[in-house]
Amino acid sequence: MIDFRYHLISLVAVFLALGLGILLGSAVLGENLTSRLRRAVEDVERSNDRLRAANAEMGRRIESDHLFAQQAEPVLVDNSLAGQEVVVFELARSDDELLSGVREAIETAGGSVASVVALSDRFALEDEQSVLDLARVAGTSLTDPGDLRIEAGALLGSRAADAGAPSRVSTGDRRLERMIEQLETLGFIEVNREGGDDLIPEDALFVIAGGGADQPPYDEAGFTASLAERLAARSAGVLAAEAREGSWGAASAVRADDEASARVATVDQADVAQGRIAVALGLDLAAEGTVGHWGSGPGSSGGVIPEPAPGG
Repeated sequence: MIDFRYHLISLVAVFLALGLGILLGSAVLGENLTSRLRRAVEDVERSNDRLRAANAEMGRRIESDHLFAQQAEPVLVDNSLAGQEVVVFELARSDDELLSGVREAIETAGGSVASVVALSDRFALEDEQSVLDLARVAGTSLTDPGDLRIEAGALLGSRAADAGAPSRVSTGDRRLERMIEQLETLGFIEVNREGGDDLIPEDALFVIAGGGADQPPYDEAGFTASLAERLAARSAGVLAAEAREGSWGAASAVRADDEASARVATVDQADVAQGRIAVALGLDLAAEGTVGHWGSGPGSSGGVIPEPAPGG
């Protein structure tokens, strides 16, 4: 008969064997697992190295493209806007690089900025008095801020286009001047007349410049599209420009509107050399009645820069 001590010793032996097996198995499996993890980490590191090298090469190519565009800009835009006077509408809180890029594009191409109309944050219409003031200037009973901005943009665009039309009459000038004076007095705009007394010279071209990384003070899309479409309704050359990177922009607003995009040219990277070239050549084409949408953003369709106008 097998006594209890034998059973106890047998059970202890079984548990010892089981424990030893688990220990040995864990060591082997752990080593295999560690080896696999090490290989995986090495693969990820090699992949990251390849990506870093590719990004560095892409950065060098982009920098080379920018350098080429900067050097080629004076040649490509040579006198494409010679003698042309341009009126610039600046949307509130636009990036300084965009605004300076637009000016540089015009002047490098032989044109000049006749006047700048800078819109203020008051177009946000955040209080009742602002709504009443703008409605009075626009001659409307609208009270919805979005609708009121669209109405004001359309009226401003129509009067500016009339004032710059070749067959303009003095009444068109007077109506525009009254509206501009009212808007400036009420703090909706600031005006800088750089070319003399005329706010809108005869046969003037128009640029609407706007966009930036920060959110705009109000939904500017409707206002921009209505302003642009009415400016172009009198056959004036009109172009909307925005920065390469940003959360909003004038070009995007025009491209999103079917009527405006059919009449108004756009450039979506006007703060860099390629975009400045596109602004100059695109504005020249717009003056001849050819509309394109240049750049690399959504809605662009004419490549990065346009071909010069025939005879340009």
